[in-house]
Amino acid sequence: MKTTKYTLHEHKQKRGNRIHWDIRIIRPDKKKAWSFAIPKARLPKKGEKLLAIKTPDHKLTIMDFDGKYEKDTIKILEQGSCDIILNKKSHISIVFKGNKIRGLFAFINTGGDKWLMIASK
Repeated sequence: MKTTKYTLHEHKQKRGNRIHWDIRIIRPDKKKAWSFAIPKARLPKKGEKLLAIKTPDHKLTIMDFDGKYEKDTIKILEQGSCDIILNKKSHISIVFKGNKIRGLFAFINTGGDKWLMIASK
């Protein structure tokens, strides 16, 4: 088990006036952050599966970014610690210790950049 940090961002896209959430998690090697876009801009309920799109790993400076990026607005909703309890190529399980994100969540790869974010029952 590896303890690390996460950031939950709200990402407002100027184009199309759409909102999604981004979850950034510092990788165990601490060199970059994993990044998952959650198109529905909410977290799954217990036992529910939500689409999570894996985006390229980001530099660690993204963790504290809050403001304008090109025409989009990025806002920190929450930052906290988490424990990575499983880290395989197609399955990552994390216990988040925040207020908005709390409990065990699994990220399961379904092919390419498409993953499912599943809240533990």
